[in-house]
Amino acid sequence: MKKYIRQFATFLKRKLKNSRLAKGSFVQAGVFFLKSWWHFILLGLAFVVCLYYPLGAFFIHHIDRNPNYEIVPVHEKRLASIDTLAMLIDREVNVHLWTANLPFFFPSYFLDNMPNFQLGLMKANEVVALNLSKQMNATESSELSEAADLLTYPGDIWLFRSDSNLIPAPSSARQYRKARQHLLTYNEQLENGIVSFVPSEISLAPVLEAVAKSLEVSDAQLEVQIREYSGDFLDGKADDVFFYNQGKAYGYLILLRAIGNDYRKIIVENEVYEKWTRLLSALEQAVAIQPVIIRNADLSDVMASNHLSYLAFYILKARSLIVDIVRHFEVR
Repeated sequence: MKKYIRQFATFLKRKLKNSRLAKGSFVQAGVFFLKSWWHFILLGLAFVVCLYYPLGAFFIHHIDRNPNYEIVPVHEKRLASIDTLAMLIDREVNVHLWTANLPFFFPSYFLDNMPNFQLGLMKANEVVALNLSKQMNATESSELSEAADLLTYPGDIWLFRSDSNLIPAPSSARQYRKARQHLLTYNEQLENGIVSFVPSEISLAPVLEAVAKSLEVSDAQLEVQIREYSGDFLDGKADDVFFYNQGKAYGYLILLRAIGNDYRKIIVENEVYEKWTRLLSALEQAVAIQPVIIRNADLSDVMASNHLSYLAFYILKARSLIVDIVRHFEVR
């Protein structure tokens, strides 16, 4: 190995000694450099094109659909839903790489499935946090409302915002980390008795209604993509729409399971436990759709699948069950 290094060093010295960099103009020097080192430049470009981006993207790509995340609070006053929001943020921003905002010189720039899944998941976090904050006593603590505000921050900001005239802006990941800290602080305040929260049908129903509206939007997005582009030879947007809305479904699955923990007594007393388990099952089935290639085939095609329609079915089923649960609360 040392022999080859010495040979390479000798080669470099000979090249530099015989070069005309110091004798000619800057342009001539540049031309000479390209003529002398073109093979090394091509080798570097080949490395970037063939190794850096593909291998980097391969190792970064990770869509975490694990449905078995469940947090049981270490203290009876802590809310599982708040700890779960903090866990999901930590997992996507710190444990996994937040890819939705990374610029072109990151190998994940050419990924689209993972970023869309993460954006959908964070949208679910935003909806739940925002509507939970409306039910909590904001006069006692502003931590939850501040977390909800931070979660509304766009997920594709790295250093600049398109609407800020190239003025540096906080990154999405930084804002989400701040939101996580506010969530943890709020749960600590609950644990220490600084603030209080008593679960009830009155506080649960608005959160469920917001989730139902969000799922309705997802169903509409999937329906439009199917209606307008199913059967196209190449639908380049089908996977984006699919993974964004599957990310939302996954987020709601994990968060509603945690909310079920916080509101277990309310769910049982109102006799909606069976519907609640069916709701979670529908979302689990939505998350379980994991084809190698997302197809948006014509619905009448017996030889090809339409994965967007499968996802839309389970999302619509989950929404219908939420509407039934809320209606049951109103009747009682």
